[in-house]
Amino acid sequence: MFRDPAGRRSEPRFPVAPGTLIEINKEGTVTTAMVENISASGILLRFEVPVTLALGEWVTLDFVDKVENAPPLPYWGVGRVIRIDGLKVAMTLNVSGLVDLDSTPASAVPEPVQK
Repeated sequence: MFRDPAGRRSEPRFPVAPGTLIEINKEGTVTTAMVENISASGILLRFEVPVTLALGEWVTLDFVDKVENAPPLPYWGVGRVIRIDGLKVAMTLNVSGLVDLDSTPASAVPEPVQK
């Protein structure tokens, strides 16, 4: 069962397969980041270099890497920056193009991240 010791998370976080990349499009400039984890309403990204994103800023997110045997991810979405901590950026996540989880084997759906 998912536990949130800080009591601030409204949704469980799920790990994402190593190597899962996402492209962030900010006014035509595209930057790539690694996906750390994802929830029903948010995503945590890790960048290789500092990025020029601001709190409250909206960006387009495109999942670009298909990792073999990884759980299904949305094709694209819109995110709003809610936290910046060094090279890690947390965003709200509004997605489109989800894979139908009802037809996905239960073994493909990851367990929540325990923190």
